[in-house]
Amino acid sequence: MNCTDTTRLCTSFLAFQPSPDQTIPILQSMFDVLPKDITVEGNGRGYVFIRKNCSCASSINKYLSNTTFTLRTNDGYVSDIVIDAYDGLAFYPIRHGRLALAAWCG
Repeated sequence: MNCTDTTRLCTSFLAFQPSPDQTIPILQSMFDVLPKDITVEGNGRGYVFIRKNCSCASSINKYLSNTTFTLRTNDGYVSDIVIDAYDGLAFYPIRHGRLALAAWCG
């Protein structure tokens, strides 16, 4: 979703289909949320909805939510690991030598 007001915060829900090994505690860690921020869909399709506060990233005029991710293995490229873990919902812009992970909102 496009944005122009960099001071505006909004609450969004990210629809995410976790893999079998991505338990609720792992999702809490991946998205920096509390248990009350995760809703498990009850229709058997396997989606969870994660409530996040989002803000406007002025550099790309899109709503994003910052989070952290801990690499547990040394197998492969960071970009491939992030894409696989977040199923395309997140990316990592590298700024000033730091890795900052952002999830798309909207």
